[in-house]
Amino acid sequence: LTGESETIIEGSDLTANKITSNKDVSTTIRRAKMWAATDLSAALAGSDPMAAIGNLVAGFWARDRQKELIAILNGVFGSYTDEDDEESDTTVTPLADHILDITGQSAAAAKKISASAFIDACQLLGDAQGQLTAVAMHSATKSYLKKNNLIETERDSTDVEFDTYQGRRVIVDDACPVSGTTYTTYLFGEGAIAYGNGSPEGHVPTEVDRDKKKGSGVDYLIN
Repeated sequence: LTGESETIIEGSDLTANKITSNKDVSTTIRRAKMWAATDLSAALAGSDPMAAIGNLVAGFWARDRQKELIAILNGVFGSYTDEDDEESDTTVTPLADHILDITGQSAAAAKKISASAFIDACQLLGDAQGQLTAVAMHSATKSYLKKNNLIETERDSTDVEFDTYQGRRVIVDDACPVSGTTYTTYLFGEGAIAYGNGSPEGHVPTEVDRDKKKGSGVDYLIN
């Protein structure tokens, strides 16, 4: 709902405003992975390697999706070269006003993440900064903040411990970009990233196969 409220004037009608709608645009990502184990390996190991693979699949995809998320964020906050510029190839950063770069600060201490730098980053969202609920950072960044006693450990109602920084939940992922000594940290709001499973035409999420002619047989698990 946008616009301004109206002054009430006796005998005059109010203007009826309509609600507007919008739509989300999503990235469709299709990834696959196949694992194999031979009958011979099962005989030599004394246990079923395919069963072990099956137990590890969920963890594999969780790590893979984290890599995908960081790759998406790199693209969202990244730069590209505008080759349509006839005079020169201009570097364009669409979300430059949502990025705080402290590497250009004059003082060495100012180049490092700090409570004040974090507040400056939050301020880029103005009065919407209250919607920021989490922060994703490299483990080296978290360790640096912890050495300065800036990380707090809290416990939820189910007795699970988690770390917070300035009231935001800390998510540690070493896939956060590192360039030399420059580390990238991301601030999140609730619902900033949405994830949904799709069902494309003819899509089979999990299949098994077997090549009985190869060696003593090879089993495949395809995700």
